[in-house]
Amino acid sequence: MLFLIKFYSCKILLIAFITLWAWGKNETGLFGNGTKTDSLSPIQIGTDTDWAFVSSNSVNCLAVKTNRELWGWGSSLGNTTPVQIGTNSNWASAVTIWDANLQGVILDIDGTLWVWEWVPFDGMKMRLYH
Repeated sequence: MLFLIKFYSCKILLIAFITLWAWGKNETGLFGNGTKTDSLSPIQIGTDTDWAFVSSNSVNCLAVKTNRELWGWGSSLGNTTPVQIGTNSNWASAVTIWDANLQGVILDIDGTLWVWEWVPFDGMKMRLYH
C-alpha cells in the first residue's frame, strides 16, 4: 500500500505502512534527515521501519508509528529529524494544519481529539492538549 502526501514542491511517501520517503524541496526540514537540502530522488526519512500514518504541511510532519507513538519534525517543531512527541503510545492518527499557531490535530485510540499548538508567547514552545 502507498500513501502519498504532496505539499507545494515536497512529496512524502509512506510505503506499505513501513517506511517513509521524501523528495523535492526541503527548505523546512521535512525530509527528516537533519538537513534542509533539496533532492530530486526519494530519500528515506530515518531508518525506522514501523511507520503507520503520516501527515505533512509546508513546515512540519506528524507521524504515528505502529506502536502508537507520535513523532514530529520540521522547522515549526524546531528539529529536522523525527523526535517523539510526549510519552503516550495511544495515538490513532494525526493531521497537520497550518493556521498561524495551530500545527496539528491528533486522534487517540479512545476517540479523544488533541491539539498540537505553537505557543509563541511562552518561549516559542509547542503544547499538546485536549
